[in-house]
Amino acid sequence: MADGTNLLARIGPLAEGEETVTVVLPGVKGAAPTTRALALADVAAAAARVEFRKPNPKEIELSGITPGRVQSGAEPEDLTDESGANAGEED
Repeated sequence: MADGTNLLARIGPLAEGEETVTVVLPGVKGAAPTTRALALADVAAAAARVEFRKPNPKEIELSGITPGRVQSGAEPEDLTDESGANAGEED
């Protein structure tokens, strides 16, 4: 974080204005996981960690991640329109 602290959280959805992201903080010692809006400006650096264990179902629910797996070899969804601009973006 920009203030020098570290944060371990599951990434959730990016806010509509793309200035904040929702993160899911794991529950400590049996407590339920919670969410927090995190300003992107407060993030000094980030790293991704791959989990091979089954995640906490409540964390997945709070994160907004759609359960399931991507089909092996599946083509990624094209998010651009025919002009090459990102679909859903306003000019």
